[in-house]
Amino acid sequence: MNRTITLGRFFEDRAWPQGAERRALLLLTAYGVVGMGGVAALGTALGSALFLSGVPASAVPLLFVLPVVGVALTFSVYGDLSRRLSPATMGVVSMVALAGAAIGLRIALARSGPDALLALGALFLLVTTAGRMAYVQFQVFFSQHLGQYRRRGYVEIVALAALAASVPAGLLVEVAVRWVGPYDALWLFVASLLGCAAIAWALGRHGEAGRGARRPGAPLGLEAAETARSASDRRLVIQLAALAALAALLVSVPAFRFYEGVQAYFGGDDVALGVFYGRFALWTGVAAVAVQLVTPTLIRRLGALDTLLLFPAGTALTLAGTMAWPNAILPLAVLRGADPVLRGTTTDSALSVLYAPLSARFEAGARARFEWIYALAAAGFGLAMLALWERMPPYWWIVVTAIVIAVWIPLVQMLRR
Repeated sequence: MNRTITLGRFFEDRAWPQGAERRALLLLTAYGVVGMGGVAALGTALGSALFLSGVPASAVPLLFVLPVVGVALTFSVYGDLSRRLSPATMGVVSMVALAGAAIGLRIALARSGPDALLALGALFLLVTTAGRMAYVQFQVFFSQHLGQYRRRGYVEIVALAALAASVPAGLLVEVAVRWVGPYDALWLFVASLLGCAAIAWALGRHGEAGRGARRPGAPLGLEAAETARSASDRRLVIQLAALAALAALLVSVPAFRFYEGVQAYFGGDDVALGVFYGRFALWTGVAAVAVQLVTPTLIRRLGALDTLLLFPAGTALTLAGTMAWPNAILPLAVLRGADPVLRGTTTDSALSVLYAPLSARFEAGARARFEWIYALAAAGFGLAMLALWERMPPYWWIVVTAIVIAVWIPLVQMLRR
């Protein structure tokens, strides 16, 4: 769901939605806010904070290995059950099941004592899977209404609300962790999962939600990709796949340094780490919304290909800050923030423009493959760090990041041909 978001398009038509149309859009907005905020942002913040505060530094690479399991679980579930169940039923069943698992893990964490690596790893896997599942389900519900409401720009507002959901989620994490602690704050994650299930049920009951739904046997983005219609299509997909792998490294390498830094800075203080993650989600959410609002202008003026250079350029600039202040927490947070603030906005929107020449089904299959490539590249990096972490030279992450950026630039230039 990489949509170009502009407020201007929305206000060009002053006719506000009424009746069934308004109900459908409100439900979609609610799902985006609860799913992207309460499940994805809040869950990831709490899961990451608890994991980093409760495991040794040698376990940090698991933060890159476990997400690929979450992607595999998400795709396998949708590849099987979505052939037999409607999207709304899938939304209810999956979110209720995840909520049950979260409750079980919360009880297990209360009994695990000081050696909680297994339970904390399972919790991080759960929040990763739940965040991915919420995102995929939001895409499903989003696409059901895309053609109907696209002309008046309401879709852009729904997407913007989902993007901005990390702002209240971050604030909620900070407040909840201060008041009840990070473990009991997990009940907010459970409530968000159940909230998504309730909204999915309401969307299923809503008459407009079922109109234009995908036929059974055609799960979202998981059908085999059609044969490319031309050699240029195949070449474009190969180049974009390479870009997905580079993006995974350009996110993972700075993220590893970020995790190392915050773990060393906060130690085992799960409350302080939870508060930090809440503030991180809040401020990166604010910055991402601001960048997304100007992204359409950037694409029009720079073009999609030059817009793809903004993420590595921003990473390079923030990398300079960490070199100047290697042990300070703020430069590390800014370095890590380049992912949600730039990759999640400018890069994703520019890639959506590049997908335009592809047929709809071929694009769906390609997107699914790119998701796999991204996850596998990140997992490969995590496995490498598990084996080599203690033998890596100082500042290795700066060298590797610089190499990835150096490869990214000519790859983007190849897309011009």
